[in-house]
Amino acid sequence: MKVSFLFGAGTSIPAGIPSTKDITDSIILGKDIRDGLEFFRHSDDHFYKKPDNSFEMAYGKNMVSNITKFLSRIVPEVEYFLGTRGFERSANYEDLFFIVSQFDHHYNEEGLNPAIQPFIDKISHDTKYLMKMEFSEERYSLAGFSREVTKYINDIAILLIKSPVQNTGHFSFLNEIYNDEEITRTDIFSLNHDLVIEKYFNDNLLSLNNFMEPTSDSRIMSWNEKNSLQKFNLLKLHGSVDWYFKDGVKAMPVMENIDFNTLNMTDLFDYHRPVLLMGTLNKVLKYSTDTWIDLQWMFKNMLSESNFLIISGYGFGDEMVNSRIMSWLNFGKERKIILVHAEPEKIRSIDLSMFYDELDWSRWTSLRKEGKIILVRKWIQDIEWLEIKNIIKK
Repeated sequence: MKVSFLFGAGTSIPAGIPSTKDITDSIILGKDIRDGLEFFRHSDDHFYKKPDNSFEMAYGKNMVSNITKFLSRIVPEVEYFLGTRGFERSANYEDLFFIVSQFDHHYNEEGLNPAIQPFIDKISHDTKYLMKMEFSEERYSLAGFSREVTKYINDIAILLIKSPVQNTGHFSFLNEIYNDEEITRTDIFSLNHDLVIEKYFNDNLLSLNNFMEPTSDSRIMSWNEKNSLQKFNLLKLHGSVDWYFKDGVKAMPVMENIDFNTLNMTDLFDYHRPVLLMGTLNKVLKYSTDTWIDLQWMFKNMLSESNFLIISGYGFGDEMVNSRIMSWLNFGKERKIILVHAEPEKIRSIDLSMFYDELDWSRWTSLRKEGKIILVRKWIQDIEWLEIKNIIKK
């Protein structure tokens, strides 16, 4: 028997990884809300937590202050729009990354969209006072400033997602599956950038295929989509905090073979920021690029070999992933979704997009009546594999 899992950000919260709300609040405030440490822009073009007194702190603090004021101006616009569409949630850092990235794209060939010109004019008028460069009489353009804002969101989100993993016990059901001889293959599709799943497998000495293989450089593992499938396979659809480009290919460092105290990441990889996908609707465009298209193709093919998809921690906010799931669900009579969520009614986007058919009629209720969607009203840390297995075998 083959089964598949789809994990979203909610599955990393029990491990001590900050929630989407905590990351968003920290980014908007300009400091880590957990310890109060402020963020600053370093002269190396990255944003970090405040160190001891330094020139870089004096230089970069004003930049962060201007960025947070800029984001605070955009948040009400995003939340007004969400409200008009019936989304009962606040703006998050993924929304903000998408909106701000459009400002830059608008001024180049990636974003020829006249419909957003009035919005850009309004935001530009209200925030132009924030765009003076420090230690210079020059000013950023909106495009130039927005690039700094997207770097800030990206760097701080990664910094917080890299928080130490405190606990992985909520994944203990994976060990039960590992020892279940009836399960021949388990594919884990993760939308998370963190390393919680990898740590669980490492700590429990379990084998996990992450599609990385050794290279001639002992410090680097390199992507190989043709790696032989094992009992457990991990496909990170949005990238990972430990993925970097090496010669244009996704790669990752072999931690035990690297002295990070003496290494500059650009000495080892092509670029110093991790390979990951952030934002909302911009993801749909990025999925067609070489970096991500192989992951989507593998997702489609691997999922097609399972009749059961167990979903946990996912808010159904990725339209491309939703499309893959619904296509898989609709083209197989035996295929079922098992949704592990203690409060599924709060996943508002289900009723608004994923489970609407071409006539805008909701199929959520009919799919549940047909047994195609089965609810397990629990959080992931409260489930056992036998409970899920019994549902599958009915």
